[in-house]
Amino acid sequence: VQSVTSTLVLGLATIGLTTGCNSLPASSSSAVQVFILAGQSNMEGQGVVDLDHPRDYNGGKGILNRVMVNPKNAGRYVHLKDAEGKWTVRDDVFVRFRNRSGVMAGGLTIGFTGYGSQNSRHHIGPELQIGHRLGDAIEEPVLLIKTAWGGKS
Repeated sequence: VQSVTSTLVLGLATIGLTTGCNSLPASSSSAVQVFILAGQSNMEGQGVVDLDHPRDYNGGKGILNRVMVNPKNAGRYVHLKDAEGKWTVRDDVFVRFRNRSGVMAGGLTIGFTGYGSQNSRHHIGPELQIGHRLGDAIEEPVLLIKTAWGGKS
């Protein structure tokens, strides 16, 4: 069973690496912890980061930027921005997601969603906090392979 599991993990990691996630650093350990995140529209990423148009985004109520500055919640989100206020990008957790625009791949940060592209990142999905929790708990590099599309069953 261990051999089959190792082969499967290695195979999935290879698929992730050869299809757009070749930013994983070389390390002394060959182990990469691979997690597949699968779902529908919420897995695509419906969380809004910074858009606040009253017509489309409820005037910004509940968006990540507002939640992060609320003193009641701010401590839960300090890991998401650096000292200069820029979104952090993890170098030990990587995401690969193919959306309508193509493949998005790289270090964990905001924007790996159905609305995103490498240059447009205004939404988040569950991979953001899941990735941070896994990266903090696991010593090896983590690869999140995300597959999601809305309205399917």
